[in-house]
Parts: sequence; structure tokens; C-alpha cells
Amino acid sequence: MNIDSIGVLLTANSSFLDNNKGQLFEVRQARLARMMLDQLGAAKALSISGDLRRQEANAQASNAGTAATSSTQATVSSLGLADAVKMMEARCERK
Repeated sequence: MNIDSIGVLLTANSSFLDNNKGQLFEVRQARLARMMLDQLGAAKALSISGDLRRQEANAQASNAGTAATSSTQATVSSLGLADAVKMMEARCERK
């Protein structure tokens, strides 16, 4: 995931699966310095690239008897990210 010169590596090793409303999601996570989080939140959009659909790729590879490869690129809006960070920070400070 990146904007301009800031990049955040979200590896499959740091991922976990979650189910929301009957849909299975792979969630990837990373620790960030607050400054980086603020810069990501200030951007209009984030660019995400790489192995975004690991579960689908693994299923297809198993069926075909090949190695899993699935490279994708997407741009997502960061609208609301800065406000969400402020809300999370306020909740953490109260505890």
C-alpha cells in the first residue's frame, strides 16, 4: 500500500481471515508510526498492489495443481481515514 514516497508492506504472514455478513475477508496488518498514518489519512487515495486475492489464487492453484500467483493493483479512497484515526486515538486516551 502506498502514496507518493510512503509505502507500507502488508504481507500474508501478518494476515488473518475474518467473516463479515457471510463474506470471508483476508485482513492484513502492519504497525505504523503516527506520522505515517497521518500522511496516509491526508491523501485522497491509496494505491494497493500485489497479491490481493491470496485465497482465490490458492484455491485456483490447488485445483490446477500449480503454484498460486495473483497480482492485482487497485486504488481506494482514504475518505474518512483521518477522522477514524482521530476517533480511535480519543478512545485509546480515555482508557
